[in-house]
Formats: sequence, structure tokens, C-alpha cells
Amino acid sequence: IRGISGWIGFTAFYLAIPMTALADASVLRAAAPLWVPLLVFVWLRETIPAPRWAALLCGFAGVTLVLQPVSGAVNPGHWLGLLAGAGLAASMATTRALTSSEPAARVLFYYFVIAFLASTPMGLLHLQPIPHTAWPALVYVGCSIFITMVLYNRAYSLAPTTVVAPLGYIAVPAAAVIDWLIWGHIPGILVIAGCTLVVLSGIFAVTLTSSRHGEH
Repeated sequence: IRGISGWIGFTAFYLAIPMTALADASVLRAAAPLWVPLLVFVWLRETIPAPRWAALLCGFAGVTLVLQPVSGAVNPGHWLGLLAGAGLAASMATTRALTSSEPAARVLFYYFVIAFLASTPMGLLHLQPIPHTAWPALVYVGCSIFITMVLYNRAYSLAPTTVVAPLGYIAVPAAAVIDWLIWGHIPGILVIAGCTLVVLSGIFAVTLTSSRHGEH
């Protein structure tokens, strides 16, 4: 479950980037903590307290502001961004459970094996020569993802979810700045408001979830 959900999260995010603004895709993926209580409710039939429902509703209201469905701006990239967030949420939940009993190196090994096996058919289907100019970027992406996953698993083995998960929101303003500097995409007021709601609601939801399970 951890391997497949993590692979879905990354694959959906990469597919979303060409279809929508980087900031939009990033905030939809960063909404992962909002999905965690819903996953716990579905898998474990655990009751969701009223304060957590309030956090979830505010968070998904923020997602709605980012998507702006009334304006007709929703495209497949936005739905892929949401799928990336759901996949990351399942990955977060299972990673924390696994690292409490399994070595981080073993968790990483099986994740990379599963991701490789799942990605190989897609690579073979779209097999074509890679331009020399693309190699530095590909090497950077591969190395950065490897380092990210090592640190990600190590962090969950040392600290509770309430500490680790909110740090992922650093990616939201960072993506917005990169989107502006490189591609000239300036987020509107509604997108900024939606991002703020998602970030605050996600931190609140993770804090409630963690405190109920005795994490500090």
C-alpha cells in the first residue's frame, strides 16, 4: 500500500504539472493531511470529531478556491493534483506505521522496487531518445527525489506526524515563487486565499489527529 500510494502520488503530480500552474498542483498535493482523517475513517471506521470535520470543510473550501470550478478553470491537471494529494496521504499514514517497526532502509528499498516496476510499462510505452540537454534536469530530479525520500522516511522514524507533516507546506510558497520567477504565473487573490485555508486547515487536522493518538 505504501509503495503503490507513494507511486500514485508522485506520478499524478508529474502528470499534473504540464496541465496547470505549478503552484496549483503543489497546493492540491500539499492538501494530503486533509485526506488522512478521511482515510482513517474509511479504513478503521474511526469517528471523526466535530472540530476535525470543521478543519476538513475549511480545507476543502480552500481547495475549491484554488480550483475555481465556477469560472470553468478546472482541467485534468487539477484532478491529478487532488489524486496526488490522496496518494501522498495514504503514503504518510503507512510510512509512519511502517517506520515504527521496520528499518527505514527496508521501507525505502521496497518503495523504490515497487515504483520501478509500476513505472517501467509507462516508460516502455513512451520510449524515445532523450535530448542531451534534458539529462542534467533528469539527474537532478532523480537525485533530489532519492534524497527527499531518505529524509522523509528518516523524519517519520524520529518525529510524530504533527511535527513532520506541516513542514511539507513549505513547498506551497516555494512553488509559487518558482512559478512566478520562471513561468511568470502570478496567483490571484482567490488562489492565495485557498492556499492559506488549505495550509492552516491541514496543520489543524494533523494536530488533532496526532493528539488523539497520544503524539506530542
